[in-house]
Amino acid sequence: TINYTNELIELYKQENLSKMHSENKAHQEFLKNVFLEEEKNLDDFFKELLLVRNTNWTKRIIEEVQDCSCLFAVGALHLPGENGLINMLRNEGYTLRPVDIQSKEALQISAKRKKPTK
Repeated sequence: TINYTNELIELYKQENLSKMHSENKAHQEFLKNVFLEEEKNLDDFFKELLLVRNTNWTKRIIEEVQDCSCLFAVGALHLPGENGLINMLRNEGYTLRPVDIQSKEALQISAKRKKPTK
C-alpha cells in the first residue's frame, strides 16, 4: 500500500491523471480479489467514495462558481476518469486548468489572501 500511495503521489506531481485513474482501478480490482466475499460491499464503497461524492461535489461547485471564480481542493483520485470531477464539470460546459502551486502567480494570490477576523 505504501508503494501504491507513493506511485500515486508521483503521478499526481507529473499531472498524469489518466495513469492515476488506471492505477486506482487496478488497485480496486486487487482489493476485490483479496476480499472476495466482500466484493459487493467494495463495489458499493467505491461507488459511494467516488461517483456519489463527485456528483454531489459537481452540483456544489456549479452553485459556488455562479458568483465568482473559485479554487477547489479535492483528493487527487476524485479528478480523473469518466466520473471524475474534471470530466463532470467539462460536461457541464466549464473550463478547468491545473494550478501550479509553486508558481509566482499562486504565491502572489496566497500572499494577498485576507486574514480571518476574530
